[in-house]
Amino acid sequence: MKEQYLCVSCGRSFPTREAVDGGDQGFRNGFLCPFCSANLSEAGESDDMLHLRFGPVYYLTMILVFFVVSSEGVQIPVSSNSYINDFCTFILLSAIPTVPFLMVNRKSVFGTRTIYTRTIDSP
Repeated sequence: MKEQYLCVSCGRSFPTREAVDGGDQGFRNGFLCPFCSANLSEAGESDDMLHLRFGPVYYLTMILVFFVVSSEGVQIPVSSNSYINDFCTFILLSAIPTVPFLMVNRKSVFGTRTIYTRTIDSP
């Protein structure tokens, strides 16, 4: 998976391997943007569940699917073992929201991962 930083100062993206080590220039922490030389640190990934399109809705839907299956409100009979039936039911019901979710977010999920940055005060 490719990763890139998004500079909070200049707004440009760059591959993580192009981050400049600022130790030689007196910066103790973080790294420097190769474009504007801002002292940066990681602030988290932009493609976590909350930042993906329909991410919170998908998260809540999966919790609902879990509760429906665990309360045995719905069960697909594929075996005489109830655990196997619960597992198969969960897989089938979770595929229904997962396939469209992955299709809508395919660039974020399968493409380059963007990592937000924040500035660090000067040394």
